[in-house]
Amino acid sequence: MRKIVFVGDLHLSDRQISTRVDDTTETCLEKLEWVLTFAMSKDADIISTGDMFTHTLFNNRTRYRIKKALRNFTNRGLMLRFFTCGGNHAGDIEDRNSDSVIYRELGQFCLDGYVKFLGGFDGEFLDYTFAGSELIRGYSAYSELNTDEAHHIIGLVCHHWIMDAFGDSLVVYPDDMKKIFPNLRFIVAGHDHAYYEPYYSRDGVYVVRPGSMMRTDSGKSSDRIPCVELFTLGDGLTNDSWEKIPISCARPYSEVFYSEKKQVDSESANALERFVRQMKDNSGALLDLNEAVKSQLEVVGLEDRDFIRQDLIANGFVV
Repeated sequence: MRKIVFVGDLHLSDRQISTRVDDTTETCLEKLEWVLTFAMSKDADIISTGDMFTHTLFNNRTRYRIKKALRNFTNRGLMLRFFTCGGNHAGDIEDRNSDSVIYRELGQFCLDGYVKFLGGFDGEFLDYTFAGSELIRGYSAYSELNTDEAHHIIGLVCHHWIMDAFGDSLVVYPDDMKKIFPNLRFIVAGHDHAYYEPYYSRDGVYVVRPGSMMRTDSGKSSDRIPCVELFTLGDGLTNDSWEKIPISCARPYSEVFYSEKKQVDSESANALERFVRQMKDNSGALLDLNEAVKSQLEVVGLEDRDFIRQDLIANGFVV
């Protein structure tokens, strides 16, 4: 029986998440290795809901370690595959333009053969195909959704779910999708980092929202152990099997996050607001952003500088 491990947003990163006490990069890699090992133990393919990369990786060693792990997964002689649809972060896409995926970190991994893009990529379109004619289709926003061969689609994997995405100005519910894809059995959705209990829609579409693999902030939705969903294909809606699998290497909330939420520190927020105002006042032309930040940071008062530096680093600036 065909098995698939459905994974929420991976958010692979080599920048430290400011609210976490652990090493962000090492935790990302540890969870990726866990998912790959678990999928191999079940002889299962992997499909992710997008946002595989939070940003373009800075460190080639991190890039190499991710590629090596993915290569080991696909080269184990089991013919296993790793699929993902596009997300909304800069590692997957630029300026909400779906055609830009090829130039981003995700696109380069797809071009190099480590990952298969579920949807339209580089002039081609790829569905997940079962032995018969049944298909799983991926999309990030409604404007990208291909409605060809609608009767063959039994599953959808999407990044944005229900809500307007990339200016679509649409709100589409599971039962609306059932009208487009009459044999639709399930939808697996990402983007929202929280975990939601699966449920059946009125017309029998099973909705799965596993939550993100990386807990990127210390809010309420992160007070959980991340999980994956193991899917086993049946011969019909009622015979499909779904199993929630906690990620055993993930640590409890109290061991991952600082006791206070750094990013909402009022002094830090006020300092950053003053800094942005100063940037606007002093920038008379378009500048390289990192260089402009460094230049402006030199003239900031000492009482604000440490707060601002921490916030900038947390948001990816080189200061």
